[in-house]
Amino acid sequence: MCSFRTTSLVVCFLIGIGMGCGAPESNGEFVARVGDAYLSAEELALALQDLHSFHDSTGARQQIIDQWITQELLYQEARARNLEQDENVRRQLEASQRAVLIDAYVQELYTEDIAPPSDSDLQSYYDLNR
Repeated sequence: MCSFRTTSLVVCFLIGIGMGCGAPESNGEFVARVGDAYLSAEELALALQDLHSFHDSTGARQQIIDQWITQELLYQEARARNLEQDENVRRQLEASQRAVLIDAYVQELYTEDIAPPSDSDLQSYYDLNR
């Protein structure tokens, strides 16, 4: 017997599948759709590239699609319930955004091309810090 949440997710999924027949022109080819959200073939290919597993490609592909659909259904339901307006959720979103930005900046620093100091810079530093 299915729980109410499971039933709701299945109903949302079926409604998402039934809405419209074609993909928006800007998204190109897609492999899954939930409402107005699309999982593009390109996004799926990138996810498969990042997968560090020994799954067969068909199984891995289906697993990624299933996970994307589940996540999208949950996300859309959370948005429909206006959970982003909850003060605790807002604080967590801000903290997450802050952490992501810091991580992106640190990654950028690691990949930045920094020129080595010149001989005159080294001499100046040595002279100032004897």
